[in-house]
Amino acid sequence: MTDDTQQPSKKALPEHTGSAQSASSGRNWKKGLNSPKWLQAKNHTARSLGITAAAVLVAGVVLGGVLGVITRPAVATTEEYLVMEANLTEKVEVMSDKFQAANEKVQDARDRNAELIDREVAVADSEATLLADQASLKAGQDALAASTQQVAKDQFSDGMHLVGTNVTPGTYAISTSTRCYYAWKSGTGSDAEIVDNEIVNGPATVTLKAGEVFESNRCGKWTKVG
Repeated sequence: MTDDTQQPSKKALPEHTGSAQSASSGRNWKKGLNSPKWLQAKNHTARSLGITAAAVLVAGVVLGGVLGVITRPAVATTEEYLVMEANLTEKVEVMSDKFQAANEKVQDARDRNAELIDREVAVADSEATLLADQASLKAGQDALAASTQQVAKDQFSDGMHLVGTNVTPGTYAISTSTRCYYAWKSGTGSDAEIVDNEIVNGPATVTLKAGEVFESNRCGKWTKVG
């Protein structure tokens, strides 16, 4: 048995209309897909304006900094710098003066030290000369003493003499005399005998031997001649 009830027929879906396409396109625009050219141009213009504004801002900041540096007064012309420079200059001058004074003192000290050294050298030379003179004087004195002793041995005057003790044996003479008396005696005592004697006027010569006792009066100084 056939079912005479008619089933409603499925209608074919209508093709997408323009409005549907527009809605789909709108959804695609929101998603950023397949944007129309006029919208892409608009977005590009907006981005270009943003970039340009940022560039202008950065340029303004840079230009402001440059103008600030240009219009800022030089450090060397500020009052604070000038005062500091003056103070430093004054301190440098003071230190320079002190340094110069110190150098002068050092030079003076060196000069005085050199003078002291010269004086010490001169004193040392003088001392050496004095020592040499003293040595020479002592040598002369010693020679004079020796000569004096030798002369004393080679000469004798009036009186009684023991030959070989205070008179050196030898030949003695006088160049002149008046009533010269001389004698050889047996001893030095008052009771000694006269061995030989002589009285002369003018020169005289005698020979004395060790152990003899010789006495002279008014004869002067006898000098050894041999």
